[in-house]
Amino acid sequence: MKKILGIFAVLFAVGCSKLGEDPSLSEESLEGGQWIAFCFGGNSGWETRKARYDGTNYVESVEVSADSYCNQPAYSIEEQGTYLVGDKLSGGLMRKLDRTLTSIKITPLSGLGVSNLNSGSVCGFTDWTINVAREVTGLYCNGSVPPANTTYYDLYLIFPLSIDDPEDPIAKGDLNFGFRWGGNDGSTEETRPDSVTAPNFKRHPL
Repeated sequence: MKKILGIFAVLFAVGCSKLGEDPSLSEESLEGGQWIAFCFGGNSGWETRKARYDGTNYVESVEVSADSYCNQPAYSIEEQGTYLVGDKLSGGLMRKLDRTLTSIKITPLSGLGVSNLNSGSVCGFTDWTINVAREVTGLYCNGSVPPANTTYYDLYLIFPLSIDDPEDPIAKGDLNFGFRWGGNDGSTEETRPDSVTAPNFKRHPL
């Protein structure tokens, strides 16, 4: 089940519609609508990521599909917790974002997902069932799943203008999260990322 491992790496490291019309919402705010990065090639195949920030709570999810159109979802992983938006990094537009985990759940979304999870005894279970979520926070799922109250030290950028890049075009209002790697893995304040990376999330109305 290497794909499950890849998904956890993607989810915790963590490319439509226009920004909401509500004038009370700042274009720099994570709140208002749902952020979606639809059907892109990720560490575990074809993925769709969603994120919603409301008050002090957040929900992020990764849905893995068997096809490049994301019409055949296999399973999803959902993370919930609380978050805190901090100051901007010195001299830049990127802003600090701290997430504290409370729950991680895996849900098989098809027979393929059930088969993959059961055959690999993922998280020690062999009785996965379609559309039945299972709490896996703190378990060993072909790799250690972080326990509750784990904090990730991240950052984000909502682009104030469009960038015409043939390989990775960015529209005004797109959202990127921190690029977590090596010495900037976000496990502590000192190792917080110092740059952002794709996928590009777009804000959609609820």
